[in-house]
Amino acid sequence: MVTGLFIFALLVGHANAVPNPLPGEGNQIGILYMIHPNAKDNEVITSFLAEHPDISWRESVYNETFDYIYITPLNDCREKLVYINQRKVDERSGPSIVSVRIIGCDEILPLDPLFQFPEVFENYSSLSGDQDLMDYIEENIPGRCAEVEKSDSETDVYFIDDAGTFTEYIVTIRKDLFTDNVAYSTFISEEYFTIDKSEAQAEALGQRPGWNLTGETILKIDDDVFAWEIPVSNGSGEDTIVIPAELREGYSVMKTEPKGMPGFDLTATILGIGAVLVVIARRRN
Repeated sequence: MVTGLFIFALLVGHANAVPNPLPGEGNQIGILYMIHPNAKDNEVITSFLAEHPDISWRESVYNETFDYIYITPLNDCREKLVYINQRKVDERSGPSIVSVRIIGCDEILPLDPLFQFPEVFENYSSLSGDQDLMDYIEENIPGRCAEVEKSDSETDVYFIDDAGTFTEYIVTIRKDLFTDNVAYSTFISEEYFTIDKSEAQAEALGQRPGWNLTGETILKIDDDVFAWEIPVSNGSGEDTIVIPAELREGYSVMKTEPKGMPGFDLTATILGIGAVLVVIARRRN
């Protein structure tokens, strides 16, 4: 009798066991949240999943550090969501999501640096010709971008990576009536300066007791003078605290001319053709 009861218990336990879902089976949102818990803390992702509860999702390698996560509705697929996720981060203890976009279901999957800031590259077409900038975006995956107009003819575009060590790639663009051109670029890191981002923020809050950080901190350059600009608020008022940033001894910041994409330089080609025509004309005379 004891043996019979033991066998019966095993059979009941087996019948009530919940099998592990195979790939593509089970509650896909629950599985996504289990594997990538940071997804449930992102408002864009949770709103998209609330609107499209029946989904499939997959991962795709972007580079050694980051993956793409694609979320596609199974019914009435007019749009899909894709976000960049840092691979080696423990998502239960730190942020990992860098950028989130919703694109059309028929849209080509974004697998290049332009994915990050499509509006900026549309506004300044010459940016896409700067290979050093494209390398920075691909290697660092900056999380945000800022535009600072220096004059009617010059604008600084800041590409900012503040996940970990704070770095910026700053492109100075010269504009005329019809075109824009990358004049030079500057790379800076908080490691170059005697005061880093967190120290600058602490100093700013010390100047405004009871205030809170708002907006995004930026390390700005103006006539080769560096300063942290830190927005703060006390609920009823807002202010921007400027904390001077001094270079550490032995460090310097270099402006570099843009390294173009592989291929011919159209401007150089036109100038070369012009020079040849001038030589031919002189010989004829």
